[in-house]
Amino acid sequence: MQAQLICGHSPKGIQKYHCPHRDHLPGHCRGLRLRSRFAEARGRSTHIAQANNSEEESGPLTPQVKDNVIIWGTAIGLTSLAALCGTVWREPLLDFVYDQSISDGGEVLGAGDIVGGLLWALSLYYASPLQLLLLFLGRLDTTRPSDGVLRLLGIASGQPVDAIDYEAPLAIRVVAVLGFVAAGLGIAALFRAGLGDATWSTSSGIGACIAAGVYEVGRPKRLSVQDAQLLESQWQDFAAFAAQKLQKSGRCHESEIFKQFRRSYAKYRSEEAISDDVLRDMVRNFHPDVDRTPKGFFKNLSLIPSVDAFGEPVGGTASSPSANRSSMG
Repeated sequence: MQAQLICGHSPKGIQKYHCPHRDHLPGHCRGLRLRSRFAEARGRSTHIAQANNSEEESGPLTPQVKDNVIIWGTAIGLTSLAALCGTVWREPLLDFVYDQSISDGGEVLGAGDIVGGLLWALSLYYASPLQLLLLFLGRLDTTRPSDGVLRLLGIASGQPVDAIDYEAPLAIRVVAVLGFVAAGLGIAALFRAGLGDATWSTSSGIGACIAAGVYEVGRPKRLSVQDAQLLESQWQDFAAFAAQKLQKSGRCHESEIFKQFRRSYAKYRSEEAISDDVLRDMVRNFHPDVDRTPKGFFKNLSLIPSVDAFGEPVGGTASSPSANRSSMG
């Protein structure tokens, strides 16, 4: 059994699961996603508890430091570029903008059309027009268009795209990039044919890149090979525990399941090893029809009652004090 994204394919021998929509944002699931196809998880995005990234946290740059470096680097770079455009590069830029030969390539694509096509290619690599439209409707798709293209090219070339450590070879990535460049130039050609000016493809390409950049920033963190392997190991342990200890009926408090799971695996005794949020999402992945109350009680899920030497139930829903308190309330 392998870890799976809740909206991905199901591993062999495991039922396909879906997230309860009431607990998740439209278009994607909060928190951790479990998945059976590493290539899809690399293409999709996922949250992993910071405590699980011990190697990353112990490195020279923590995620927070990296984010600050990116933010400040981008701000300084854009400010420097604006200063150069307003001073040193002012005259060449004016000549470029107002040169009719740049925007008018006649029957063929001019330099302005090519710039617009490249901008559209960059935008399409990270977000499709449909995804950009859904963004304004409050939905966020965590899959890049390039992820699907890379997967299809990998399947066509016989690559092990379902392997947990699979990364697309350089040749496949080059072909995918060329495909998006061709698509971008095609859009620029349509603008020229319909409007007769490269200004439209360039300006719309800039807007599309900005929107795609915002979309990419809003996507959850993408899985690395190490994160995927860690997630795979955690899911296999939980799946084995759930098969032996959980039943899809009754009710109990989530803390009872979490405590029992931590008792079953010594390496998960502390929340630094695996957080309650991760376990909560694993429960949803194991049983998509489970209901959770605001106070943390699971409905349609409980621990299988254990029987002592005298045949009396020990634990489970029959003797669960939390379940009794909930039923009284």
